[in-house]
Amino acid sequence: PERVQGLGAGPFFSPALFDGELQLVFASPPPADLFSARRASRDSASFGAASALSVNTSSAEVTPWMSEDGLTLLFASDRPGAMSTRDLLQATRPSVGAAFATPVFLSEVNSFWTENLPSLHDAGRQLLFTSDRPGGAGIMDTWQATRDGSLGPFTNFAPLSELNSANDDSGAALPADGLRVYFTSERAGGAGGRDLWFADRDRPGEPFSPPANLTQLNSASDDADAAVSADGRELFFVSDRSGSSQIWRALRACQVPGP
Repeated sequence: PERVQGLGAGPFFSPALFDGELQLVFASPPPADLFSARRASRDSASFGAASALSVNTSSAEVTPWMSEDGLTLLFASDRPGAMSTRDLLQATRPSVGAAFATPVFLSEVNSFWTENLPSLHDAGRQLLFTSDRPGGAGIMDTWQATRDGSLGPFTNFAPLSELNSANDDSGAALPADGLRVYFTSERAGGAGGRDLWFADRDRPGEPFSPPANLTQLNSASDDADAAVSADGRELFFVSDRSGSSQIWRALRACQVPGP
């Protein structure tokens, strides 16, 4: 892995890719705001100066996810109106260069428990998020919800049980084909602290295989918050192996084959 350059001093958290993998959205203090930065090409680990997103307030805005076209933003916040320490919100804009409209709470998703680390999949029909609500396996778990189309309220809430453990499990990220999921866990069998894990499946909608440790990327420090490119060839994550929480990048020679 190589450390991403050009973003500033940090610390940084929760990266996500959009706009043909040319732009990165992420969170950074104080106390926690959302930013985006652009690079010249996918061959580069260096980004231009970060710009603050228009959704930021005096409250904490964290764990952003952006749709590929850059028009829909999901994130978590403790701003007034939240039911708990972190609730999920959505904001939209008409074009990548425009400001976002006022964010709205995902009221059918939020609860009196923490909701965090959202991401949309299957053309906007599936929502993955992290929560400590009752019904999970451990402290924090990955949950999913679905809807009939790309709009409308989410229903059918359930823990993604094959990924969850008695420990913290969070931040599921999938490439476009949905066949491999990357996530963060503190379960036993890792390299130390929080680690990156992955699991595979043959077809979307099927259960994932038992998770495996992503050994080639993990360190004795905390490694977390995976963000994978649509083709599965590029992975961004957060690590404090250099002494503070920074964004790192790793590549593979080709798209991951199916299991």
